[in-house]
Amino acid sequence: MDIKHVKKICKLGHGDECCAYLVVGTNGFECEKNKREWIPYIGERVKNGMMCAKGNNCDGFYLCPQCKNSEHATGAKFCKICGLKVER
Repeated sequence: MDIKHVKKICKLGHGDECCAYLVVGTNGFECEKNKREWIPYIGERVKNGMMCAKGNNCDGFYLCPQCKNSEHATGAKFCKICGLKVER
């Protein structure tokens, strides 16, 4: 994920508005909404006050596998660049 998306959508640096699903992995920033099995665990931690980041700011970050466009981040069903249908 690029830093522009992380700051604008995920709200990195905005305290409790920062997305609870934003993590840093070996490839930089990652969205845990892509790993559906973590959603209930993270949600429970937020509900129980165990996390500083409490945001839930979008439908998840997805790169188009064909052209690597990242406009799927706001819930698009088709890639705006190549037209590929987004499977979630």
